[in-house]
Amino acid sequence: MRKIFSFLVGVIVTASMISCSSDDNNDNSTLDDNFKNRSLVKSINTTATYPMMFEDKHKISLSYDASGNLQSIVHESTNQSSNEIKYENYNWTSNNCQVEYYTSLDNAWSTQNFVRNLKGYVTSGEITNKVFDIWMDDILSSTQPYDCLYNEKNQVTQINTIHKVFLDTIPVQTKYTWQRGNIIAINKVNHLYEFEYYTDKKETRDVGLKYLPVTSFHYISTPDHLSGWYYSLRAELYAQNPMFLSKNLLKKYFDGYTTIEYSYDFDSRGRVIRQTQIFTYPETIRNPDKVESTYKYFD
Repeated sequence: MRKIFSFLVGVIVTASMISCSSDDNNDNSTLDDNFKNRSLVKSINTTATYPMMFEDKHKISLSYDASGNLQSIVHESTNQSSNEIKYENYNWTSNNCQVEYYTSLDNAWSTQNFVRNLKGYVTSGEITNKVFDIWMDDILSSTQPYDCLYNEKNQVTQINTIHKVFLDTIPVQTKYTWQRGNIIAINKVNHLYEFEYYTDKKETRDVGLKYLPVTSFHYISTPDHLSGWYYSLRAELYAQNPMFLSKNLLKKYFDGYTTIEYSYDFDSRGRVIRQTQIFTYPETIRNPDKVESTYKYFD
């Protein structure tokens, strides 16, 4: 169920995907100008309801530096099995971005170093993941290379990385198809994700990650049961959902198995203050899963 929730949280407010995109009119803006007059998200409260099972409540708090770049993410969760705190800290320079990530439940952490081009967008880097193995009384680690390609509008078109699973290395390539400012398809490891958008709404949420790819999830293999996938908070924010990257709100998601339908409530400024998602699956015999997220902004 923890695996399912990692996916849900990602789709909620997120796409293990990206934040390396811009609107068509931002191509020539300076780094600081890109964060002026934006609706920066202050916190996200999420309730996930699994009928006849249990209910999860989560809160994500965000802070920013003077330029509007993301400075930290703190994720607190309370459910029937555990209380967990995750956090990420960011350090931005003109040609680099460094990220530190930690999760209390698995005692796992990572350091991430990314290289930025002259326009500020991340083009390459590496993610070093570590976990403490209680049986070996040792710290095990692995490093993933990372690179990102863009089109002439600074929209990300491809992300490449390598996952290390036990003794195997698995190259993972993610491709993005854009149309009129929206991502309409994501092709990842021979899986095609298609999206349907509202055409009369403009997404206003901003989490200050314009220049940093969001795809950051990894597999750490250890000799014991601690082996598994670990998601950064960026991946939980976005996962399969590029809503923060595009001009319009996502209406429906379908990956050939899972269907997710979205609905929204807005404030007087047209910003999303509530998002509701309904999950259905081919074998669903109970009431569908429901996830509701509420947003607060820095005004």
